[in-house]
Amino acid sequence: MEVTSLGVFVILFYFILVVTIGYLASKKKSEDSFLIANRNLGSVHLAATLNAGFIGGGFLVIFIGIAYTYGIPALWLIFGQSLGLVLFAIFGKSIKETSDKNRFYTLADYFNNKFDKKTGVLIGLMLFLFFMGFIIIQFVAGGKILSGLIGLSYQLSVLVIGLIIMIYLYLGGFRAVVRTDLLQYLMLFFFMGVIGFFVLSSNISPADASFSSIEIPTIIAFIIFGMFFVIIGGDVWQRAYAAKSLKVMRKGFSLAALLTIIFGLLAVFIGIAAKINFPSIDPAQALVKGFSFLLPPELLWIGIIILFAAIMSTSDTLIFLASMNLSNDIFSRFKNISKKSLVKLTRSSIFFVTITGVTLALLIPDIVNFAFIFTAAMITLAPIIIIMQFKEIKSNSVFYALLITPIVVLAIAILTPIREELSLVSLVVASTILFASEKIKIKAAY
Repeated sequence: MEVTSLGVFVILFYFILVVTIGYLASKKKSEDSFLIANRNLGSVHLAATLNAGFIGGGFLVIFIGIAYTYGIPALWLIFGQSLGLVLFAIFGKSIKETSDKNRFYTLADYFNNKFDKKTGVLIGLMLFLFFMGFIIIQFVAGGKILSGLIGLSYQLSVLVIGLIIMIYLYLGGFRAVVRTDLLQYLMLFFFMGVIGFFVLSSNISPADASFSSIEIPTIIAFIIFGMFFVIIGGDVWQRAYAAKSLKVMRKGFSLAALLTIIFGLLAVFIGIAAKINFPSIDPAQALVKGFSFLLPPELLWIGIIILFAAIMSTSDTLIFLASMNLSNDIFSRFKNISKKSLVKLTRSSIFFVTITGVTLALLIPDIVNFAFIFTAAMITLAPIIIIMQFKEIKSNSVFYALLITPIVVLAIAILTPIREELSLVSLVVASTILFASEKIKIKAAY
């Protein structure tokens, strides 16, 4: 598609704006400002940064592709995600209170405190690999979109995106993440409202909303995938830590759950529009095809630019989280360092993670197909997080569940075509290992 000179100007202005936000965020000199935004987020800002983190280019491409395949039943995935946010708001009291008391920065900090160092390091490493996978997905999606918008090569587009994100993250850290997230989320929210108007103006009827029968195990897998994607999310935990208070956290998470459902409905209808009008395309193309059907030509490029902003908002979150996994959850576990040194180490990690993500995005441009595998491997954390809210679990049981379950998930993914149901596999295997480990230890005690 062709973009006018105005479109190119908008993209350049957007780049300058986010770098400026990063520079202004760097004016807050405290280490906690860089690492956790001074733990002072309000409920609206919290909801916006949660949703901006969720609704990236990779998510939209994957979810609208699912909607293209299943129609309305794809909403079970969104329902699961919203349910996860509500459950976190309800049961996250001990998480928030413990983090405020101990000044946690990451999910792995909580596990290191709750269990032991080896468990904290293992989770930090798992999270790092998980985030790197999705960083690559975002760079691939962003590179292809920017390349199509202004005519740069895919390789140069990925390099430009990586450089811009690295600059404002290096300057402002987590404070820059939440501030740019608010900007990007407002842009996305406005544009999805425009999409909603054209959906209502289209001829799509409820009879068009389901394209294939969906089996009960797949519905359950969608709900579990969506719900546990939230519960295991390192970005979700970090934003809970950053909330001003428990009350603010609960309000912010509940608002984010409502907004997630609204976005999910609009995204489903984009997939339905693509299916009706382009019944034989690759589901990965459903997002752009849906846009092209619903929007008049003069608005299409605006939609793609705002989608690009969504990709940037998710990419910066993932890069910062992966960098904190390296600096806080792996390196600092073996040597006590000051907050000032942690900031320096995190800045170095931002550089390393961005360069690694860009390099792998250039080498593996089709990695989007593995999103379900990444998430299913991480769902290992879900039963542990849930169970430990109600009873004590031995650290060795947690360690072996975290170590073995991802290996089983990866083996099944390699040997079979299963993808959506991998979340069920991860849940069952992790729960079984936890149960068996606890029982073996009880018997050994006698």
